[in-house]
Amino acid sequence: MRYVVYDLNRYAYTYKTIEETEPFTISLRDPGSNKGMVVYDGGTCRIEVSGVDAQDGHYRIHFRSYGSYDIDGATLISARKHDIRRGRISSAGDLDAALVCVADDHSYSCKVAGTAGVYKNGDSFSFHIPDEAVTEQTETLTLVFHHLIRNRWYEP
Repeated sequence: MRYVVYDLNRYAYTYKTIEETEPFTISLRDPGSNKGMVVYDGGTCRIEVSGVDAQDGHYRIHFRSYGSYDIDGATLISARKHDIRRGRISSAGDLDAALVCVADDHSYSCKVAGTAGVYKNGDSFSFHIPDEAVTEQTETLTLVFHHLIRNRWYEP
């Protein structure tokens, strides 16, 4: 996939915002149990939880996306645009999708914790879980992605 993404002469790029949302629930009681949970499945593309960690009572959630690729192009569902041709690839603090935490009938926006570039078959990104959404009694949290991006590279 990385070869396709960075071959600016052979492949064209387009992206589309995905409007549908699907909530998913993570465990804070057993953060390790979340690893591998599929939170988006688009057939040949998926996003999984790669980990949840806590440091001094502050939680982060990490995601790994997996796309499809071959000699004709590539497709990747992600929280960011990978528009290298226009110099518009998202930086670590600028993801295109939003992650919202729903707790006690309130919605809290999760802040970006970090991102990585395109790997062989996907990318990765992380968010901070808002402190105000978590209490000492919180065992699970419901999260929702909004506006995930379908990145596509193809031969024109």
